Amino acid sequence: MFDPRDKVAVVTGGAGGIGFAIASALAHAGADIALLDLHREEVEDAARALADETGRRVFAYKADVADRARMMALAHAIADDFGPFHILVNNAGVAIGGPVWDMTGTDWDWTLGVNLGGVVNGLLAFLPAIRAHDEGGHVVNVASIAGLIATPGLSVYTASKFAVVGLSESMRADLEGSGIGVSVLCPGFVRTRIHEAGRNRPAGPGEQPRAPVADEQSQVGEIARGVLSGIEPVEIAGQVIAAIREGRFYIFTHPELAEYVAERHDAIMGAMKT
Repeated sequence: MFDPRDKVAVVTGGAGGIGFAIASALAHAGADIALLDLHREEVEDAARALADETGRRVFAYKADVADRARMMALAHAIADDFGPFHILVNNAGVAIGGPVWDMTGTDWDWTLGVNLGGVVNGLLAFLPAIRAHDEGGHVVNVASIAGLIATPGLSVYTASKFAVVGLSESMRADLEGSGIGVSVLCPGFVRTRIHEAGRNRPAGPGEQPRAPVADEQSQVGEIARGVLSGIEPVEIAGQVIAAIREGRFYIFTHPELAEYVAERHDAIMGAMKT
């Protein structure tokens, strides 16, 4: 069990959506917050609002989680600003959709660089200091239900989230008995701006940046509509705080999706028995 009160939490992708909701819940639980995001003005506005609302120290930092050197430098800057930090929420993520044969090298590099590389860089930058101070801590890696079940039109995203789930399961075993807990958050549809993440996708050679959502009638368009009609991020945040306090590993937001996870499990078990 780990109590966030009077601890310092680092939250990536913190200017809005799930990241801001978790940061807000942590601040209301008594934590100080280092809020990281790619968009400087948005994260500064978010930090200011959260500090005013909660009275906690909330500082904003511009960060591309795929930039390892920047993340390593931020670890030192945050330690200078706050002292020891205890909680790491690897939340920043992007999505791009379409059939696997339409995915370009840029699509793969960008999505894996943020969704998996961002988690890796967060761990490289912040976990050593959490281990070193011997005050305990907790890491939350934000994956997706797409880290457990595959969906047509989301091959790149699904690959990145399966990787985050596997990484989290392994690091939980590595950190057992260390006083540092691990949780992996696997939400279903949540009302965020992830369907607009293509605005941040770099153009590859000869390309124009493109949005992740194809025409409205496509499978990907259906997924985008699911995001827009999803649950509010604040509905997730309380579950995350409870998982940190109780030391729970898996965090699920949509129990109705259990049947699809069971289908996959049954298919695997059936194949192993033949």
